Amino acid sequence: MAVGPERLAWEVGELACLFKLLGEDQLRIRVYPEWDALDVLRHVVWWHESFAAIAKAAAGGDKPVVPRGALHEVNAQSVADLKQAGVTALIRRLNAAQRQVEACAALPAGTMLDYRRGSRRYSYPERIDVSVGEMGEHRRDVLKAVLSDRSGDVASLCPLGPGQRRDTGRAGPH
Repeated sequence: MAVGPERLAWEVGELACLFKLLGEDQLRIRVYPEWDALDVLRHVVWWHESFAAIAKAAAGGDKPVVPRGALHEVNAQSVADLKQAGVTALIRRLNAAQRQVEACAALPAGTMLDYRRGSRRYSYPERIDVSVGEMGEHRRDVLKAVLSDRSGDVASLCPLGPGQRRDTGRAGPH
């Protein structure tokens, strides 16, 4: 079942929001054995830029540059390639890739997009679904790691104090 480009835009926005809220210590929290939170963002940005470049090449009738290698090798390279990039630059790149993905939404039906050399090809809607799933999983894993870490302060993720409520503009219980 296709979730659509609106959901992908929402996932990108949620990821950007989450990473803007994380402090330096939270960015260094281990999310996976090999990656901290910032590495997860690097990985997501790299793959989203790859999707954007492949979609742009397809839209222009060009041959795309497709990631090559075993998935674990490509994933490791995705983080290494962006190791020098900080949160602000990564969020800027994520948003730019998202704009490019959205610009390719009018690809002709039946256009198939590469993902990684040696893997199956995806239609644009299928590739959106893959990105939504991956981003959502990584966002939840980062949030879970940060919230379960006992050494850091999670108050920055919750700007309101305990027992305080946002004014939603609605009457009645919130």
